[in-house]
Amino acid sequence: MADSKDRLPAASGQLLLIRAVGGRVRKSDLWPDSAVRLGVLRDAGAAYRLGSWLEGFCYRHAWLITGQSTEIVSSIVGRFPRCRTFHWSNGVDCDAFGPDKATPESHQLLGRNGNCVALYAGLHGFAQGLEVLVDAAASLPSSAALEMVLMGDGPKKRTVVDRVRDRQVQRVRFLGSRPHVEMPALLAAADVLLVPLASYIPGAVPSKLYEAMASGRPVVLMAEGEAAHIVRRHDAGIVVAPGDVAGLGNALQALSCNADLRSRLGANGRAAAVQFFNRDTIAARLIGALEEGFSGTTRPARPWLLHRRSATAPGPGILARDSERTR
Repeated sequence: MADSKDRLPAASGQLLLIRAVGGRVRKSDLWPDSAVRLGVLRDAGAAYRLGSWLEGFCYRHAWLITGQSTEIVSSIVGRFPRCRTFHWSNGVDCDAFGPDKATPESHQLLGRNGNCVALYAGLHGFAQGLEVLVDAAASLPSSAALEMVLMGDGPKKRTVVDRVRDRQVQRVRFLGSRPHVEMPALLAAADVLLVPLASYIPGAVPSKLYEAMASGRPVVLMAEGEAAHIVRRHDAGIVVAPGDVAGLGNALQALSCNADLRSRLGANGRAAAVQFFNRDTIAARLIGALEEGFSGTTRPARPWLLHRRSATAPGPGILARDSERTR
């Protein structure tokens, strides 16, 4: 994954290819607007203006734009109504991740000491707001039977480690990054899985949310928007607003002392992952949409000409209809 400051130069190298042969744009975040919300770019700066121009250029000259969330697709449709769009969400390999994937080694690595283990596994970056996890752990009463494990690395790890040391939070432990092949066993070995965001980012649905749900463990999600809707709709965990230390502490305490609640929420998340967010199912939907979109038509040599047709005739197939459903 490219760092935000590297995305604009990288994108510019693809413009001639898109112009020559057409393209399919996969949109995982609403850049550059997300970069502004994270404080990486200024909305009046030259980099933001260039990023916005590149965004529009790619959209207008793409044959198809896929968005990983309905919020992203709706934003694109609202600003570029003549573009073809399709909601192609992230997902999870439900055969690789599951509640039965824990191993003696993963249990030993996480430790337990008779306590409930809440695990965050991922990037220690600017978008995650891990300092709030530390503050919530510090707010728990000494009697709370919970340990928090923060696994991974990143530009903010030193800040988070220093915060734990300065606040003398005994219940927080750190582990280094682990290979992704070990993630199914590690997630299944935890009792609670943490999926935090530092602030509301429109369209953002962390991919680790799907892995947590497939692992059959309750999620504590610190986010708003579509990610929060997924957890609430499927009753797969507890949603806390970004930055809400007290709410996060209450969620951790409620789950740490109620095994039945953990079991119910985890089972709900697993069922939802299998039914709605299995990668095989998602891939089949995309293939079906593409086949219907191509049905009876020949892909033009210059696919961007599709976007010059009237807005009242957006084109055949599920691709056009799918964009209308997301309005």
